[in-house]
Amino acid sequence: MLKKGLIGKVTNEIGSNTFDLQEEGDCHKYEGWRYLFTVYGHKPERSSADKSLGWLYPKDISAVQTKYSIIMLEGRIPVKFNTKDSIKISENGFDAYLYKNY
Repeated sequence: MLKKGLIGKVTNEIGSNTFDLQEEGDCHKYEGWRYLFTVYGHKPERSSADKSLGWLYPKDISAVQTKYSIIMLEGRIPVKFNTKDSIKISENGFDAYLYKNY
């Protein structure tokens, strides 16, 4: 599975700390990252997919302040957000940008 390796690297970097998850891109905005992190890493407190799919898992959406914010993006898509102060992790055509929340 292409995404599993990236999830492992991201989880290794953030440890067991809390995080929120955002998916960016053009046509591939909803790639199942929330579900995959829950299965292969650990569950995000909230994600950008919650706006459209959160009704399926309302008890899994938290308002807890997170230690990290993570943005997932296909590697071939131009970045349209500020990457300053982020840690970039790439694997199998996907990029993760990790931001530490202070």
